[in-house]
Amino acid sequence: MEVNYDAAFSFVMAHEGYKSDDPDDKGGRTIFGISERTWPAVVAALWDLPQAEALARAHGFYRENYWRPTGCDFKKWPYDLFIFDTAINVGVARANNFYLVSDSPTDYLMRRIEFYVKITLGVNRKYLRGWIKRVVELYREGMK
Repeated sequence: MEVNYDAAFSFVMAHEGYKSDDPDDKGGRTIFGISERTWPAVVAALWDLPQAEALARAHGFYRENYWRPTGCDFKKWPYDLFIFDTAINVGVARANNFYLVSDSPTDYLMRRIEFYVKITLGVNRKYLRGWIKRVVELYREGMK
């Protein structure tokens, strides 16, 4: 629900960090989890801003490009949190699809883990433990 956006955004920011330029990350440079591969103009615009200003802009960016397109304004906790975080990590369409075929919040997260296991070939393998850890922490946050 709309009232949950700030809590969901805070969860995401705690896991995305500030800036990253991992040569193995196919997304390229990221700032607050926004990838250069998907959003090159956004990353370029945020990269050299003071951190607080970049974070404020990221707040609006995430609402317009992930929260609203996944319908999280109209979903209850923890689905809104789970879908929002999933959309950021694996895309809006996949996040929405997981929701359509899941029969519970736990099932939703299990589908996300299954997706990660499928894509952990080659260089992605190094990220699997962190991805699964994030899903576990997402479960803990959502089920409080």
